[in-house]
Amino acid sequence: MSMCGDDVGLKGEELVLEVTPRWRRPRCPACGKAGTIQETREPRFWRDLAFGKAVTLLRYGPRRVDCAKCGVHVEAVPWAAPKSRFTRRMEELVAYLAQQMSKTAGCKLAGIDWRTVGSIVERIIGEKLDPTRLDDPDGHRRR
Repeated sequence: MSMCGDDVGLKGEELVLEVTPRWRRPRCPACGKAGTIQETREPRFWRDLAFGKAVTLLRYGPRRVDCAKCGVHVEAVPWAAPKSRFTRRMEELVAYLAQQMSKTAGCKLAGIDWRTVGSIVERIIGEKLDPTRLDDPDGHRRR
C-alpha cells in the first residue's frame, strides 16, 4: 500500500487516507495473478485501526480486473480480504478481542456491531484454520 502526504484528510472524527496498491497491474482476488484493467470503480472505504479517537478509513477506487484464468472480478487489495469493508489489521484485532473477552466488550472497544464481529471471526477462522484438520484426528488412513 502506498500513500502520499497530500492524500490524508481529517473529517470530523474520521481520518481518511487515500491509498493505492504497490503493484501497477490489478491482481485477481481468486488466483492472485495480474490481469488487464477493465474499468475503475467508485472509491470504497475500508475501516482500519483507530488513530486515537478518530476512526481511520482507507479510500481507494478499485479496478475491475480481467483474469485470463478466472474472468472479470474486482481487484484484490493488499490491505483487505475480498468483499470485506475492514482492513486485515482491523479484522485480526477484532478476532483477538473476541477470543479474549465477551462479544459485547469487544464490540464497544472496536466500535462495531456484534453481527459484524461474528462475520469477521468467521472469515478469519476460514482463512487461518486448515479445513482438513478434523478429517482423521488419529492420523490413520481411512479405508
